[in-house]
Amino acid sequence: MKMSSSRLETFRLGSNRGGLYDINLSPLFLGLWTIKRRTKAPPIVKFRSYARLAVLCARLCKYSHENIDTGKSDFLSIIQNIDEFVPILARDGLFFDPKIYRANKEDRLPAEARNLLKRPQHLRTKKDNQYLQIILRSIKAFAEYPNKMQTSLCQVGWYEAYEPKRVIVRQGQPPHTFYFILSGSVIVTTFDSTAGEKRFLVSLHRGMSFGELAVITRSKRQATVSTSTAAEFLCISAKDFEDIFMAGGIKSVTDPDHNSFIRSIPFLKHWPLEILPRFPQACVFHFFPGIAV
Repeated sequence: MKMSSSRLETFRLGSNRGGLYDINLSPLFLGLWTIKRRTKAPPIVKFRSYARLAVLCARLCKYSHENIDTGKSDFLSIIQNIDEFVPILARDGLFFDPKIYRANKEDRLPAEARNLLKRPQHLRTKKDNQYLQIILRSIKAFAEYPNKMQTSLCQVGWYEAYEPKRVIVRQGQPPHTFYFILSGSVIVTTFDSTAGEKRFLVSLHRGMSFGELAVITRSKRQATVSTSTAAEFLCISAKDFEDIFMAGGIKSVTDPDHNSFIRSIPFLKHWPLEILPRFPQACVFHFFPGIAV
């Protein structure tokens, strides 16, 4: 940590080599961390200012260390975490975000529906599933599917809720679950190992879904999904996803209806279907809502 010779004392976090960890604190930051040279502040005022700076730096380093421990696949440096501490300096010294305590006015799942989705699937009655289907039709991604699939989703789905900044799926892990967002929002990011940095891809919100690509292709997750706000999800296991949307997955490659569909495609009309059982991964059936095609 060193001080510049400018009019305001500017603190920098960095190594002697410079570059990767050097951070020039902009004027937005200086409301808390600077003292005018020409002002003859009492020693106690200076002490409090430097003590507050030391506490903030300690928390920043601790936060970066904890993120490195919890995310072994991603190297999170101080630079990657500094943005989350920027608002602290604009809160007149407050070390918490007042926004966290604001009332959440977003539409949420009714308490009765949450309790039903938390109940084991085999204990839900037909009436319970009918009620869930009515409630979940307000979720756009859910409502796009046919009535029969909606019923199946209500029978096998379960409820999960997460606080902000919680990782739901992590890049590189095998897929286990498909998600409908019932409330809140999430962000999708990917870690570029070549550039050594995390990249933002897209933000998803209530009524949308994610996680199906890795389940369909049986491959590892290509991105990390984290909550940006408190969020609720309807979760479907990979096995149930295959049974509902893929007619049982690779086990159905010899299904007569599927074979008839393949024959109806002009360029596959004379394609040898008898070899499909030997290469089940070569042909995977999946249902897509009409709006997605």
